[in-house]
Amino acid sequence: MLVTLEWLKEYVEFDLNANETATLLTLAGLEVEGIGDSDLGPVLDVKVTPNRGDCLSVVGLVREIIAKLADRCTPTSAWDDYRHGWAYGDEDGPHDCASHASVTIEAPELCPRYGARLVRGFSIGPSSELMQKRLAACGMRPISNIVDVTNYVLLELGQPLHAFDHDLLHGGCVVVRRARDGETITTIDGTEVSLTSEMLVICDEDHPVALAGVMGGAESEVTEATHNLLLESAHFDPVCIRRTSKTVGVKSESSYRFERSVDPGGVVTALNRACRLIERETGVAPVRGVIDVYPEGPKPRLIELDMARADLLLGMKVPLGDAMGYLTRLGLKVQPAGGGKLTVTVPERRPDLQREDDIIEEIGRVHGYEHIPDELPVGRTLLGRESPTTAFEEKLRDRLVALGLNEVICHSLRAPSPLDDAEPGDYVAPRTPAGPDLSVLRPTLIAGVAAAALYNLNRGILDISLFEIGRVFRRLNEGYEENKHLALFLCGRKEPVSWRIGEKGPHFGFFDAKGLVTALLETLGIRPAFAPRCDNRLHPGRAADILVGEQNLGYVGEIHPRLAERMDLPSGSQIAEFDVDALMAAAAGVSRFSPPPRFPAVRRDIAFEVPKSVSYASVELAVRECAGEVLEEVRLFDVYEGKGIAEGSHSLALALTLRKTDGTMTDEEANDVRERVFAGLEALGARRR
Repeated sequence: MLVTLEWLKEYVEFDLNANETATLLTLAGLEVEGIGDSDLGPVLDVKVTPNRGDCLSVVGLVREIIAKLADRCTPTSAWDDYRHGWAYGDEDGPHDCASHASVTIEAPELCPRYGARLVRGFSIGPSSELMQKRLAACGMRPISNIVDVTNYVLLELGQPLHAFDHDLLHGGCVVVRRARDGETITTIDGTEVSLTSEMLVICDEDHPVALAGVMGGAESEVTEATHNLLLESAHFDPVCIRRTSKTVGVKSESSYRFERSVDPGGVVTALNRACRLIERETGVAPVRGVIDVYPEGPKPRLIELDMARADLLLGMKVPLGDAMGYLTRLGLKVQPAGGGKLTVTVPERRPDLQREDDIIEEIGRVHGYEHIPDELPVGRTLLGRESPTTAFEEKLRDRLVALGLNEVICHSLRAPSPLDDAEPGDYVAPRTPAGPDLSVLRPTLIAGVAAAALYNLNRGILDISLFEIGRVFRRLNEGYEENKHLALFLCGRKEPVSWRIGEKGPHFGFFDAKGLVTALLETLGIRPAFAPRCDNRLHPGRAADILVGEQNLGYVGEIHPRLAERMDLPSGSQIAEFDVDALMAAAAGVSRFSPPPRFPAVRRDIAFEVPKSVSYASVELAVRECAGEVLEEVRLFDVYEGKGIAEGSHSLALALTLRKTDGTMTDEEANDVRERVFAGLEALGARRR
């Protein structure tokens, strides 16, 4: 909001220059963003927060200055005139205005108060030089004496006004009602607006003549031919005005103020001020009397204030008398309630003051936050540390980076993806999505990591190994579920191009992904098992669930070729996804140091024929159970099918590394372990070779 310093000083005398005034207002919570020049002197550019609609006016800022300066300033006669409503003395009782016009409010929930005055027999012309200069300094273009007066009062009092050509109002009456679906109106800027029942309109006895609180209609606007006018001053519901302005795409100085709420108590004051200015500009006095339709009357709020609580929240002691003075100068009524308590009556122009803490904030900002004493905090403090969950996630990141993967961070909002293992009803969607690409919260991480991979592939980076740790979201029958997941994505060559492997080196495959998953989990103290997985997103036969006992930690697999082609991903792209909480629960506790072995290891190789229906996981489990604690490592080093092997079977060769911790293992002991292993494998249907 722009305002000249001399206009402020018309209402209150104070000895501050523009810079000092700017500092004063800024410390009061009304930041002055700049100081400009005009024909009338300095112009302050005041940033008014949305909750302080009462400060979008000269008198609103003057009230703040008076509250801050107290006896260091002197209100002028103009301030006294404002406080008395610029009364003509004809506001109550019989009057002539009602014989020429009438007002009916059919939607009091959207228009709690509507006032009007008549001015008859004037002539349109230019406004006075001072009025034009003040309007220009505040960013408004002077037009004519009548229009300039309405804009002048809007800036001065914060109350939007509208002037109708009274002779163009059919029946000479005003009806305030909801618009009817299908009605239209052409505004004074030439825009034709289609109306709905959610909008409030001002009508004559036939049709709409103004879009309430937003803009007047072209049919009844004041022109050079106007000699009689009906002056409107009203209070409209802020939500209705905001919705209407946004729907029709029309912004105005009036809608800007109505959206932030104007003072219902200032309706008649603004009419009287405008009429006095019109009389000064045209020499014509208004018709006697005011039409004031106010069905429910004023609704001031009573708030109890405990000064002990105020001192506690503010961190400083504010004397009771000072607090009463601050609130009184802000226009609030204050009564002592005993015991250091006050009863505060809040006027309707301050809808932002709803509870005790709001009143305390008013005391604090007027008293000055700069007066809060500097004190060191007192009390016990606790040493901060990482939570177990955060520490585990950092461990995961370290392990994955060490395994050669790169971390990505993707947006939680995205579009549904074929890579999601979610039904339409599982998605969590915001009420007002920013667009189709941000329409749901992700139920899995895989789609985001795949999108990051595709972004790099499109820029010529073909060898990709990525991971992400983040939250996923799903809708449940009775609410929502939010979990932390880990996702992996691999495609391209496993190793950089070199003279040894050339351009066509080995690419990532399912067993590479499975091996990487195994390596990651083993560093966490988890020995996983794998079970076949049926998943439409994954290649049949190249997908597995990752298990620890009965607990499913996640899955690993190759993206189905048709799905990969559909999403422009390379054939053979490998993915994996884990539940981080399940991983953390399955991970071993504190890592323990194992000293270097003192005694040598012994190797025994075994080869056996086993049906292909027997999984390698069950084979390895049987070997470990039968070998016992002396088994240090088991490694598959050969698989053979062909001559001498029965149909439906294959030959496996395993290397067993055996070691004792309390002495050197003898050949007899090693052979005994081998025989126990063979016995266990025979229970699975194996036959030694």
